[in-house]
Amino acid sequence: IVLDINKHLDYKEFFELASQKIAEKIGCDKERIYKNILKREEESTTVISKNLAIPHVVVDGKNLFTLLIARCHEGIEFNEEYDHVNMVFMILGTKDERNFHLRALSAIAQIVQDPEFTEKWKKAKSISELRDTVLLGRRNRD
Repeated sequence: IVLDINKHLDYKEFFELASQKIAEKIGCDKERIYKNILKREEESTTVISKNLAIPHVVVDGKNLFTLLIARCHEGIEFNEEYDHVNMVFMILGTKDERNFHLRALSAIAQIVQDPEFTEKWKKAKSISELRDTVLLGRRNRD
């Protein structure tokens, strides 16, 4: 799932939108997804830097893993310190997919550390270009 958002949101509004899109894709209850993600964020922020957040949550069930990528041009406000997060990689999966969950976190970390990534991310003109920027990003592919 890839979102390209052109307005400023707070994290609750963003989580609501993301929960809706994830629920549509995987056929789960939107409210349950939202509550899990919100609870995780309130326990400990998932903001990694001034412009990057990686919300991730383990949910009940089996054989479920999904990734949502979002660019927010006007930024997402997580708190006063992090009020303009414009890159979000949201991971949602079940316990049996924990290994895949950890591999995804590792891949994301490698991709966003590439000095050229942020510029390519900003210049992407469409959802497919955003997707390609991530999929073709530099990382260890073992």
